[in-house]
Amino acid sequence: MTTDPGAAYAELPGDRVVVKVLDEHFVETAPGLLVGVPPEILGREEAARARPGFPVIVQEHVEHETELRVYYLAGRVRAFAVRKSSPDAVWREAAGVTVAVVPPPRAAEDAVRRLAGLWGLAYGAFDLLLAGGEVVFLEVNADGDWRWFERRAGGRAVSAAAALMVRGLYLDAVGGTDALPPPNVLDFLSLGL
Repeated sequence: MTTDPGAAYAELPGDRVVVKVLDEHFVETAPGLLVGVPPEILGREEAARARPGFPVIVQEHVEHETELRVYYLAGRVRAFAVRKSSPDAVWREAAGVTVAVVPPPRAAEDAVRRLAGLWGLAYGAFDLLLAGGEVVFLEVNADGDWRWFERRAGGRAVSAAAALMVRGLYLDAVGGTDALPPPNVLDFLSLGL
C-alpha cells in the first residue's frame, strides 16, 4: 500500500503491476466528492509517473490462464470463470466480460476451504488466478455480491447455497430445531426477482 506506485514498482518483479484503490473502488478525492477508481495495469514508466494523491495497492501483475470468482458458503463452494480484456472491463466494457459456471478446480477449492477455515469465514467471495497450474490468491470479499455473476452466467447455484447457509445459521441460532419456521430466505435473497 502506497501513494507512490513507482517506488512500490521497484520492489516487485516483472514489467507490469496492477494498481487499485483500497476497499470498494471509490475514493473521496475532495470532501463530499466520491470518485470511482477501477483497477488498472501499469508498466514501469506509467507507474513511475503515477501520483494518485490517495493510497493504492500495488500488486505484481500475474500472467494467467484463468480468472476465478469462487464463493465459499459455510462449506459449499461454487465457482465462475471470468474472461475480460482488462481489470477495469467490468466497469468500462461490461458487455465484453464473459462469466461461466465452472466446477472449482481442486487446488482452488482446497485453497478457498483452507483460507476460509483459517480466517473463520462462513462466507467469502474469493478472487483467484490459475497461472501455470498454480493458484494465485488476489483477495477475498467478506460481503462480495454474487447476483451479477449469476445473471451473467445464468443459474442460481450461489443463491441456493446462500439460502442453505442462512437456513443452517438460523437453525444453529435457535438450537437446531425446526420448531420455529425459518424465514423464506430464497425469496429474500432473490429480492423477488
